[in-house]
Amino acid sequence: MPRLFEIFWIFLKLGFTSFGGPAAHLVFFKQTFVEQKNWLNEQQYAQLLALTQLLPGPSSSQMGMAIGFLKQSYSGAIVAWIGFTLPSVLLMACCAVIVQQHAQFFDSALFSTLQSILLAIIIFAFWQMFKSYCKTKFQFTLMCLSTVILILITNTWIQFALIFTTGIFSLFITHHQKIHPPIEQKQNASLFEFSYSNSYIWLIIFLILFFALWLGQLFTSSMLLQSSFDFYKTGSLVFGGGHVVLPMLQQDFVNTGLINHINFELGYMLAQFMPGPLFTFTSYLGAFLPLTDSTILNIGIATIAIFIPSFFFIFAALPYWSKLLENIYIQNMVTYINAVVVGFILSIIVPMAEKSLINIQNILYTFLMLLSLKLKVSIFISVPVILLIHYLSIFIV
Repeated sequence: MPRLFEIFWIFLKLGFTSFGGPAAHLVFFKQTFVEQKNWLNEQQYAQLLALTQLLPGPSSSQMGMAIGFLKQSYSGAIVAWIGFTLPSVLLMACCAVIVQQHAQFFDSALFSTLQSILLAIIIFAFWQMFKSYCKTKFQFTLMCLSTVILILITNTWIQFALIFTTGIFSLFITHHQKIHPPIEQKQNASLFEFSYSNSYIWLIIFLILFFALWLGQLFTSSMLLQSSFDFYKTGSLVFGGGHVVLPMLQQDFVNTGLINHINFELGYMLAQFMPGPLFTFTSYLGAFLPLTDSTILNIGIATIAIFIPSFFFIFAALPYWSKLLENIYIQNMVTYINAVVVGFILSIIVPMAEKSLINIQNILYTFLMLLSLKLKVSIFISVPVILLIHYLSIFIV
């Protein structure tokens, strides 16, 4: 059985070297914990992977939490998360300080180019999600409806309302269709031994904290409570991939005027270059929010608030893994919600395209970035090349 420091050290190394987003992270995890360390076998890893795809939150971080939990219980989950997340948190915090102190470097022309590059990244993420989650006409309809609603209504609660309504609607549809689970019980039998006695307590704690933060920000003017609730809510509702945090956080922090769109979009652009989880974008945002007198504390609050729901979900769900995957109500709910959150991404592409695709150069930059993503060219190559073209065009003109 590995000791806590060994768990921390392995995940810290992964945190420094795991570039490429959640899909790449999960490949690195399999190589490390199945092929090299033999902490899990292929079937166990596949079970954990299925569980993390089912739950809201950052799938690769939840996989790390689950592996840590299996080896050293709750403390193992915590140190695994700290190790995997810490490098990205520190890098994003440094980026925030640089942006704050050298904002004048990002002139309007450079920002416009960066915005065109970011637009391509978001369009590519949308297309990948669209292919995975909008395979039927009904899923496509859900995506279109959520897109239109989000464009027309800018209330900060609208995304929560859409996810909640979709979940209730899916239960109603599934009940009347009387669909049976497609996977047999034998195939889903859990390969892990867990204690069921306390798992439900974590779900209760999650709900208590959710409503406590909601009531706190509702009846006070505290930015600390308001922002903590917004991060916590986002961490509780992200289905379908890390890019879904963008429209959610934009609704809560940009549309409300707490963070200007330039700093927000620059941060998200920089997050694409970081190892580890994309959710550490919130560490960057925390540096711009006056939650307390300490910037370091603000970064910590923002980071913990968005990740802590994932701990509750993992601790509550692991003992019930096989039952969750067999439950057709939950399967259909996740399927429908995933289609809706694809609409969340599309709803920010439309206004962003209107702002960034204002000339032939920007259209070219977006096209080049899309092409590089399609051809799987590293962003460490494609982005500098596009920026070089940007500066050469200024010099030539």
